[in-house]
Amino acid sequence: MSFLERNKNNKLPIDRYCVLICQGRSCRQQGSAKILEAFRSYHFTKYKIEHSGCLGQCGMGPMILILPAKIWYDRVSPQKVDFIVRQHLDLGKENRD
Repeated sequence: MSFLERNKNNKLPIDRYCVLICQGRSCRQQGSAKILEAFRSYHFTKYKIEHSGCLGQCGMGPMILILPAKIWYDRVSPQKVDFIVRQHLDLGKENRD
């Protein structure tokens, strides 16, 4: 069962613009706190940046999930955040510190 199927009855924000950064144990051990910090250095008007529990892709982390498009990124590093923001989050209309 996928992460989205497991969480369809929870308060997961799958119908709004959100970037979930996994903070499960495996992802934390691989540096996901730095990924969360990197995303939060941007100021988005459309997307909300949120930490999540395990996204169920252990061994491929750090993981992020962009909603509502359901776009997954694995093995994310702080250096990849800028690319992800430009590729999927329309940085042209956003600001960064």
